Amino acid sequence: MENKLKHYLVTTPAMEHFFYEGYEQVEPPESYAETCFIEAENKEDAKVLSLKFIDLQGWVKECRLNNQNPLVGLKVQDCKCDHNNCWCENCLEEFGECEDCLKELEDNAKKAMN
Repeated sequence: MENKLKHYLVTTPAMEHFFYEGYEQVEPPESYAETCFIEAENKEDAKVLSLKFIDLQGWVKECRLNNQNPLVGLKVQDCKCDHNNCWCENCLEEFGECEDCLKELEDNAKKAMN
């Protein structure tokens, strides 16, 4: 039986972290987003499964505090380059980077230098 799972990157909308000493804000807020890599059959499943990962628990907590649906605003991206190679962190560790992408990057860098 063939494995139908694909790799996806799920990203939350931008959030802000505030730095306080006592009740006084001491630095400007820092913007960030939470991300995680998910194996799923499709983008919808990846979005739902991502909410169970610890990497997105800050987002889930924020949504609960604001009575928002945590699925709203999540972005799901297929982890395939233009050459059909996966670039998720697990595949990069196991198979390395796409040679065609590296060649394109090198060629573009050479063009930019000329």
